[in-house]
Amino acid sequence: MTVAVARVLNPLFGQNTYVVRASEQAAEAVVVDPGGDPEPLLELGTTVAAILVTHTDLDHVLGVADLHRATGAEVWVPAGEADVLRTGAARAGGGLPPHDPEHLVSDGDVVRAAGLELEVVGTPGHSVDHVAYCVDGALFSGDGLPTTLGRELESNPFLGEIRAAS
Repeated sequence: MTVAVARVLNPLFGQNTYVVRASEQAAEAVVVDPGGDPEPLLELGTTVAAILVTHTDLDHVLGVADLHRATGAEVWVPAGEADVLRTGAARAGGGLPPHDPEHLVSDGDVVRAAGLELEVVGTPGHSVDHVAYCVDGALFSGDGLPTTLGRELESNPFLGEIRAAS
C-alpha cells in the first residue's frame, strides 16, 4: 500500500499538518497535528475519520477542538499529555479550546482509522510523552525531527555510513 499524504502549512506558526489517506482514491483520511484553522483541511474534499496528535504544544493542537466539532472525528493523543487538551492549557502559557480526547496512545499501540494502521512510536524528548505515527514507510514525527529524512540522509555527516551502504 502507498499512502497519499497532503501537507497543509499553518501560516500562524509555520507548522505542518498532514492529511493521510490509504490511497489517492480513498475518501477518508486521518489528520495529524491540526495546529490551526480547520477550514483548509475541510476544503481538501476528504472525510476526516480521525485526528492524531504527536504532542500537545499549541502549534500542533490549536485546531483539534474545532476540527473535532466540524467533523465528529475522534481524537488520539499521547496518554501523558491528555490533560493539556482537557484543560486547554498548553505549555508556555498558550490557551486553546479544550477537548476531552476519545483515545489515549502510548508506544506500541496501533491506531486503525480510514483504512490505515498507524503504529505509535514513543519519541519523548521534545515533550514529556511525544509520539510519532508510522504507516507504510511514512513517519509523522511532530517536532521529533525538524527536517526531512531525505535531507538528513543527504547532508547529515553522522549518516555517512548509511549513505555509503545505499
